[in-house]
Amino acid sequence: MKREHLDCVRNWWNNRGNGDINAYSVTIEDIKNAGYNLDFKNPNVMQDEKDYTLSELLESMNEKAIRIGEIIGELSNLLKGVEE
Repeated sequence: MKREHLDCVRNWWNNRGNGDINAYSVTIEDIKNAGYNLDFKNPNVMQDEKDYTLSELLESMNEKAIRIGEIIGELSNLLKGVEE
């Protein structure tokens, strides 16, 4: 493989934007300070985790299941008379 085979990749890498919330970089100093452990948390995602009780989770799942049923009913009504 020759260097020029990777020119398009190198060009993309050097001109990429940072519009993707999942994309982030760390410095070599960060890597050294972490003992070369590459398991870094994404600094762009700042969400507080919430602990839910089992009953809260079940209620949320039930609400979603009801809404899914409603949407399926709406779709069924819209598709009445439409042939496959």
